[in-house]
Amino acid sequence: GTVTNTAAASEDIFIMSVAVTGPYNWTRGVHSNGQDLGKGITQNTSGVFITGAISSSANFPSYASNPVAVGASGLDIFVAQLSKFTGNTNWVKSEPGNNDQIAFSVCVDTSNLICISGAFDSGINFGGGPSITSSGNEDVFVAAYSQLGTIQWVTQAGDNGTDVSYAIASHNNGEIYIAGSYENNAAFG
Repeated sequence: GTVTNTAAASEDIFIMSVAVTGPYNWTRGVHSNGQDLGKGITQNTSGVFITGAISSSANFPSYASNPVAVGASGLDIFVAQLSKFTGNTNWVKSEPGNNDQIAFSVCVDTSNLICISGAFDSGINFGGGPSITSSGNEDVFVAAYSQLGTIQWVTQAGDNGTDVSYAIASHNNGEIYIAGSYENNAAFG
């Protein structure tokens, strides 16, 4: 399969499926006129989940609600569910903020919540519900969504330096673990 970059000066996202025995299944692209970054991917029986950031109204594979709008400035995080069989988009959630936000990692926990983590600068609003504000430069966020893409909860950590979560994982007891980096001091919990 081929994906085409619609704005040659920027980055677009690709998602590729390969069969367990090695043969290629499908490739899909997410594109806009700005920078689009695919950073994390996971799957369960419901589908494939991707996360990252988009910087202008983006088009997701065969999504009925294209284009997916973003906030007024900078990068906005997104999480999307794709079909495991076709790569077509089932749903997308894009979370606007005042400056840059980026999700680096995604996992599915034992309750089938889709959990993402990354960093945000300034403030961010999740699904018209919870809002968080950074303590300084970039702060860590962790957010959980239902299988249908409804925000369930959000938490944050950090202080006046650059604090970023690059990885997230879940344990079979339901606990979520994140790893990343922090600068100066950082407040957790």
